[in-house]
Amino acid sequence: MLLQTGAEMIVTTCGSCGSAIKHYYPILFRDDPQMLASAQAVASRIIDVSELLVDVLGQTKFSVNKKLLERLGLDPAKPVRVTYHEPCHLGRRMKVVTQPKTILNNTAGLKFVPMQDENVCCGCGGLFSVHHYDISRAIAADKAKNILATGADIVATGCPACAMQIADGLAHIGRNIPVVHTIELISAE
Repeated sequence: MLLQTGAEMIVTTCGSCGSAIKHYYPILFRDDPQMLASAQAVASRIIDVSELLVDVLGQTKFSVNKKLLERLGLDPAKPVRVTYHEPCHLGRRMKVVTQPKTILNNTAGLKFVPMQDENVCCGCGGLFSVHHYDISRAIAADKAKNILATGADIVATGCPACAMQIADGLAHIGRNIPVVHTIELISAE
């Protein structure tokens, strides 16, 4: 069905979903030549939204989403400190590493603050957080400590599952730092 759209690119906003389609669909259909060809064609068109903005469209300047900041109780008139968590599937599988940070570094109204071990897993790992809850919480606690060390007002990431895991990890230590998708931080205007 995705091929029938005729789209040159299929843009995703989730590193896990993009990675699954790009890397695992061809494996799933390796024994069916017709489906394999379709899966490979779809896989070749998958890109992350940050790749679209930075690499394809060449955008270098962004404006902060003031409405989001206000909704989160942050003052858009002051620079908002943001740190970034690199999702495992987005960074390691899709090789999208610099683009989200390019967006954050070039968004007027944001001050990007790098985090130690930004590319270390947050502990979610799909069903890992369900099957190994205690280990998952310990990993999330380490991530939360690294976030706190940045002094960030907000955390950006490119994976909804990571966002939930990190928000939960921060809540467990009594910190209510908002966690959002990187793209939510930029204005569409």
